[in-house]
Amino acid sequence: MVTEKLDAAAMISPGDEAFFDNRIISEWIATAAAAAYLKISPNALRIMVHRGQVKAHKLGSRLRFRLRDLRETLQKRS
Repeated sequence: MVTEKLDAAAMISPGDEAFFDNRIISEWIATAAAAAYLKISPNALRIMVHRGQVKAHKLGSRLRFRLRDLRETLQKRS
């Protein structure tokens, strides 16, 4: 059941945070969703993480991103 919600979290856009009833799931998103949020490719996002330009957190073997960190990244880029 949680997996279904995490898969749905991968499809969120910048204004969709209120869609989720669970704060934890809406705060953390996967690489594909984070890349879409920043309007870059997932590979470009991984490169930015490696260079320290974007904050990422490892959960198991996967990268996860906080929406507030992505918002800060967008503000820095503007």
